Amino acid sequence: PISAIAKEEWELFKLKHNKTYGDINEETVRMNIFMENKLQVIEHNKLYEQNLTTFQMDTNHLSDMLVHEVVAVLNGYRGERDESQGSVYIPPEDDFIKLPRSIDWRTRN
Repeated sequence: PISAIAKEEWELFKLKHNKTYGDINEETVRMNIFMENKLQVIEHNKLYEQNLTTFQMDTNHLSDMLVHEVVAVLNGYRGERDESQGSVYIPPEDDFIKLPRSIDWRTRN
C-alpha cells in the first residue's frame, strides 16, 4: 500500500509536469517507477550530505521513466549551441602584401 504522502507527491508530480496516462494500469506502473526513482534520489542525497558525492539529485519530468526510456528520449541530445562563443579569425588589413620571391637567410639574423 502506498502512503498518503507518497500518493500526494505523485499527484503533485503529475500536476507539475502535466502528466496523464492511458489507463489505471499504466499510471500504476509509472507511479511505481516514480517512487523507485524518488527513493534513489533520496539515497543519493544522503551520500551528498555525508560528502560522499559532489552533487545533489532531484526528480524531474523524466522521473516516471526507466533508464532505457530516458536514453531513448534523449539519445544524441547535445543541448542548444551558442554560435556566438569561440574565436573568429580576423585577417590583417594588409592580407595581400607583396612578399619577396626569395630570401637569403645568411644575411638576415
